[in-house]
Amino acid sequence: QDDEGGSLVGPSGVRQGRQVLGAGAMKGNWKHGYCAGGKSPTWKLWRDMRNRCENPNNRNFKHYGLKGVAVCERWQRFENFLSDMGERPLGPTEFSLDRIDNAKGYEPSNCRWATNKQQSNNQTRNHIITVYGERLTLAQVAEKYKVKAPTIRARIKRYGWSEEKAATFPGRSWNKKTNNKEAQA
Repeated sequence: QDDEGGSLVGPSGVRQGRQVLGAGAMKGNWKHGYCAGGKSPTWKLWRDMRNRCENPNNRNFKHYGLKGVAVCERWQRFENFLSDMGERPLGPTEFSLDRIDNAKGYEPSNCRWATNKQQSNNQTRNHIITVYGERLTLAQVAEKYKVKAPTIRARIKRYGWSEEKAATFPGRSWNKKTNNKEAQA
């Protein structure tokens, strides 16, 4: 029995019959108090991270577990995850758990709390270009140089411009007929 009078099973101290994830994929530790009623954003995020990596019935398993993305042994327990990452930041900007290197799994040295914008810029499908020696996503370059991303993409793919020229040539004054020849010079 635990200190709350509940019956415990297994080495992790999981109460009998308390399902954390759908279809009984995993059981969580209810002792920390974070998942009571499922209201903690940090606990929900931890649960979802494990589910997409470990539950073949999860709709995102094909993008995580099937590709070999795993949750480290330490983070199998919520208390350890919370100790390493702290509470999920709350506020006007929503934060989520981001893997810094997408080729690696979920572990303390490879994760951070990131904004949606940071997450978007850290996806394997991003178009990375180099401008003045700096490697950035197409979206980052567009924001930095004030040129629309589709314009930069078209200049590179359709017109064969260099990445640097495509990103730094002013957006509004450019037109296909007059400036394509200038860009090739």
